[in-house]
Amino acid sequence: MTSAHFYMDVSGRALAAPSRWTGRRVRTKRIKEQGRAYYHVISRVVDRRFAFNDDEKERFRKIMRAVEAFTGVDVLTYANMDNHFHLLLHVPEPKTLSDQELIERLGHLYGFFQLR
Repeated sequence: MTSAHFYMDVSGRALAAPSRWTGRRVRTKRIKEQGRAYYHVISRVVDRRFAFNDDEKERFRKIMRAVEAFTGVDVLTYANMDNHFHLLLHVPEPKTLSDQELIERLGHLYGFFQLR
């Protein structure tokens, strides 16, 4: 049986793995904790090319902080290298947002995209 490996880009689109990666197994089972949890997240650039220059790293940081403010997930620390990044996230207990809290969180994303 042949298996295909797929990777996701930042927009969630599936990307076929380069042929040199075909022999590697991709971890498919994920552990999702209930309630409050901590996660280590890593993402690599396709083909492991060096894609993040200083301006792109700064843009990534701004997007990361806007998404952090919107989602309520805490970025405890991060490392952004030339071809990949690491995040250590704290996911708090789920809670119901009031209309005012939702509007405030949407304002973080709206403000970010208006300043582009």
